[in-house]
This record gives sequence, structure tokens and C-alpha cells, in this order.
Amino acid sequence: MQLVVRGTSAPLVGELDVPVSKYHAHRALVLASLAKGTSIVSGISATRQVEWTVGTLRALGVDVKRRGDEYHVTGLGGRYEATDVVDHGSRGADGILNMGSSGTTLYFMTGLASLADKPMTLVGMKYFQRRPIKALLTSLTQMGIELEATNDCPPVTVQPRRPAAATSRSPAPCRSGSPACSSWPRSPSRRPGSTSPATGSTSSPTSN
Repeated sequence: MQLVVRGTSAPLVGELDVPVSKYHAHRALVLASLAKGTSIVSGISATRQVEWTVGTLRALGVDVKRRGDEYHVTGLGGRYEATDVVDHGSRGADGILNMGSSGTTLYFMTGLASLADKPMTLVGMKYFQRRPIKALLTSLTQMGIELEATNDCPPVTVQPRRPAAATSRSPAPCRSGSPACSSWPRSPSRRPGSTSPATGSTSSPTSN
């Protein structure tokens, strides 16, 4: 893509649509899945990475419906129940959750899979097998989550055991480009427009 900018002496007038953040979309969907009741997430990104998160949640028994530019998410109140839904490679009945190529989905679901009612194995694209997440696995283990992974890389098998209240120690922030950085999710800048208030008595995740 080539962008050419030319100067002008006249005022610039118009409207600009700021793209919504897929990072906020992941977080809104996950929070809605943990809530009890139905949340409405609007103005959401529909990238492949977000679709993998949606597929994973559906396989875990969360009802996610797409209506226009909104997702209507009915959570299970802090637990997941494997279903026979097959979505974007995730198969709850077989205990398989497909992360695709979404690192954010992997980071969230590695811990959240412990809330399922059966062991879950997190898989993804072939190159994920070379993606170290040792820092994440160590932190989750400190919280009492039982998991198995070869060479600290996916696939990761997580046992159905709720994490205990604990303090987890993590390494100091790493420099961008460092190999250790691949173990941690990125912190995106905050953008408005990812979520809207939920209907009914349930509170929906909102942009921060």
C-alpha cells in the first residue's frame, strides 16, 4: 500500500472511522463468557484471531451469536462445559481447543481451560510448537493449575482444576525483540468502541 500526503491551505473536514481493537475484542469476549447471563459486545473486530477465540468459547459451552456488528454472549458464570460443537477446529467433546495463529487466544485460554469440566488440549498452527510460553506456564502452575507441555511450547494439556488464590511471581518486563518477550501477551493501546452495556441484569465488559 502506498500513502501519498499532500499539503493543503484549506481546513480539513470529514469523518474518520477508527478501527476497533482485536485485543479489546478478545478481552470483552472472555469476560462475557465468565459472566452469568447475556452480554452484548458491539463494534467488535472480526479478524481471524477473534474468530478463533469465539470458536474456542463455543466449544466450551458458551453461547455466542453474531448479530450485525454485535456478539451476544451468554456466559456460564465462571465455568465451562465441553460441548459437541465444532468451530474453527475446536472440538469440545474431544477435548481439543484450536488457537489457530492467535497468541492472545493462547495466553487467555491456557489458564481458562482449567475451568472446563474435562481435560483440554490447546493446539494451534504448526509453528506454535516452537513458540515458548514458559513464563506463562510457570505462573499458572504457581496458581495451582495442572498442565503438561513439551519443551514449554504448545500443545498444552490442562486439567480441570480451578486455580487457587495465590501470588504468582513473573520476570521483569522484557525488551521488545527479546526472545523472552514471546512468552507474554502484548499490551495494546486502549481504544474506545469495543463493548456496550449488557442487557438484563448482567453487566457486560466495557472498554477501559
